[in-house]
Amino acid sequence: MNIIACIDNENGILFNSRRQSRDAHIFDDIKNTIDSKIIYCSEYSAKLLQEYSLSPAVVKTLKAVPENGYYFLENTLPPDLLPEIKKVIIYKWNKSYPKDTYLGMDFSNIKLVHTSDFQGKSHKLIIKEIYEL
Repeated sequence: MNIIACIDNENGILFNSRRQSRDAHIFDDIKNTIDSKIIYCSEYSAKLLQEYSLSPAVVKTLKAVPENGYYFLENTLPPDLLPEIKKVIIYKWNKSYPKDTYLGMDFSNIKLVHTSDFQGKSHKLIIKEIYEL
């Protein structure tokens, strides 16, 4: 499976059980990345993804995501980097926001295969990194 997540400079993903931020241009890029495929998510993320014309499918566990599926990770954390995870797509806000929940993944031992950046709608710079496990 492939994981997609948005993080700040310190791997933060949530503050007080709410997403730190969002940006319309990230969701445009996600649409291009997943090429009209279903994007799997938690109940928490489904409404957000629908707002940006994505087709979310709510799952209760990462094990329900197909082998080549994409999971938008916001308020659930991958338990010990499941062996099923093949690719991690990270969007970085290039800012530090208040946070109390972190992605909790160590990227130092994961192969970075692509990096790019683009201007967001509400962020001057968004960095996209793709890691393969």
